[in-house]
Amino acid sequence: MEDKYIPENVKRILSGFRKESIEKDLVGFLSDNFGDDIGIKDARSWKRGMGNNYYLVKRLKDGNGLGMKVPGDHPHIQKTKSELIVRHTHNDHTEADLELGTGDHYMMVSIGHKGQYILAVDLERNPDLEKRQREVLRGVGWLLTGALDEEFHRLKDKKYRERLKASMQEMRMVQEGILPERVPEMEGFDIDGGIKWRYEVGGDYYDFIQKDDRIRIAIADVSGKGLSASSIASGIHATFNTGKNKEIDVFVNDLNAYLHDHYFKKQKFATGIFGDLKRSGKKGEFVYVNAGHNYPMIFSDKGVKELKDSDMALGWVPDLRYRKLQATLDEGSGLFLFTDGINEASDGKEEFGTKRIKEALMDYRHLSTKNMGRKIVNEVMRSYCHKETMDDKTWVVVKNTY
Repeated sequence: MEDKYIPENVKRILSGFRKESIEKDLVGFLSDNFGDDIGIKDARSWKRGMGNNYYLVKRLKDGNGLGMKVPGDHPHIQKTKSELIVRHTHNDHTEADLELGTGDHYMMVSIGHKGQYILAVDLERNPDLEKRQREVLRGVGWLLTGALDEEFHRLKDKKYRERLKASMQEMRMVQEGILPERVPEMEGFDIDGGIKWRYEVGGDYYDFIQKDDRIRIAIADVSGKGLSASSIASGIHATFNTGKNKEIDVFVNDLNAYLHDHYFKKQKFATGIFGDLKRSGKKGEFVYVNAGHNYPMIFSDKGVKELKDSDMALGWVPDLRYRKLQATLDEGSGLFLFTDGINEASDGKEEFGTKRIKEALMDYRHLSTKNMGRKIVNEVMRSYCHKETMDDKTWVVVKNTY
């Protein structure tokens, strides 16, 4: 029913009706406001309950029959859910067991989500009033259904949000469990990493695995956000750990095949840097694979250099063979790995960008790796947190302390 066909006084009067009072006050409210207008003689309200049956919850004249049950599959109940029903009981003997009306002329209207309530109104039988009776009761049904449906969906959405929040919190615990509990220690290296998720969970990931003569480092960024991205990040973590004894390029080849087999059809992919950090005298060597990720940066007192070499992102081509790359950390130099939530963070006009990352690395290069990472990310968060560009922010910092 279009709004323009509802009588104005029905709109005005029902605007003051409290939808939470529908069981207790509806029939009285109708009688008080429309009794003389449409000739109301009696009214009953029925509520859908167990077994999809309807139970009498309110009667205008007295309380007789409260709790009476009417089968939900009764043809008149079903028909009422799609249209206003007008019945003359002395011509319709099927009403004897239904007992929805007590007079010889009444109308039934459905109210609420999928017929949450049925309203049956006994009316004065007057041909001159019938059009008005139809208009008023259709308007009452339509307006109250709109109000109750709005409330129904609000509560439904609230319950969904509560369930989603609980799921997100559970997943957050799982995801926090896959992050390193502590940073590895190796003579001559200062190492740290961190993550700031946009939501409860996300698709960024970093990790360390310490071996006798090396530290394996991972940083990755899964396409998308939230629960779906976090589940893929968990898969990367599992593969990272099971492949810890493989050569780094062999491990990445296997990870690429895994992501293609499981997520290519879902148009999901990931970028990442995976490498082994070793000591070579007073220098550090980082042998790594760059799978479509942001270029690593080497910083020192002399400046910052991007290592501009990379292969394709993970998950697109199943049989791709990734190349080993190598970076050298001279005495006093360091390595910075990061996800695009840092360089692509924006203030709404411009991105933080790699230029500012380089400037920040130079500003904070004398700090510990723990403080360096946090200083850089805090700088991003202070001014470059426009909501449209907010993303997970993850970083790994390594310094050669010799």
